[in-house]
Parts: sequence; C-alpha cells; structure tokens
Amino acid sequence: MLDPSHFITHKTNVNITGTKINIKYPIKLGRIKE
Repeated sequence: MLDPSHFITHKTNVNITGTKINIKYPIKLGRIKE
C-alpha cells in the first residue's frame, strides 16, 4: 500500500525539479515495484 503513496511523493519532487530524466527514474521504480 506504500507503493502509491511513495510514487505520489516522488512525482511531486520531480515536478519541482522539472527534470525529464528525473521523471523517467520514478516511473521505472514504480514499474519494478508493481
């Protein structure tokens, strides 16, 4: 259940940074965890 919570937190951090590479990182992590 912590998967979705963590994903949202990472997504927010990425938005603040605005880095395209950073966005790819969290997506991969979520996919592996799923």
